[in-house]
Amino acid sequence: MAVPVYVAPTKAVTIRGAAEPFVVRGLDYSDISWLLEQHLPSIVQAVEHYRTSLTDVYTSSSMDAFLDSMRAAFPDVAAQVIALAADDADAVQQVKNYPVGAQTALLVAISELTLKDMDGLADPSPALASLLRGATGRIMSALKSPSPASTGLSDDR
Repeated sequence: MAVPVYVAPTKAVTIRGAAEPFVVRGLDYSDISWLLEQHLPSIVQAVEHYRTSLTDVYTSSSMDAFLDSMRAAFPDVAAQVIALAADDADAVQQVKNYPVGAQTALLVAISELTLKDMDGLADPSPALASLLRGATGRIMSALKSPSPASTGLSDDR
């Protein structure tokens, strides 16, 4: 039996001042692994900072604040997420010049598309919180034993 062809759903986001809508897709596991590999120290720093400032970083109500702090503290990560979701990984510098509102609209669309197939979630925050809980455990393990074999991360992209 052959593996069926999958075409990722996309969403067109209208950006004021842009000649055409910005089309993005959800991230897949290879995108997320690559982002973790590229930004592991920054992500660990953000998670630790946020964890010390709140009793539970993973509640739905605090997830929006966490994402906002990540975007503000690490604009390279936000720009890379957007560029990956547009299938144009070389557009990071261009995306960094987009206004905050435009980047936020794009990140929301990407988040919705990334989690869309998870039982049709109306609010993706709980699922995202679950993903971050798992990623945080993986990150902390990787810090204790930073060899590529122990992290499961590779240079392939």
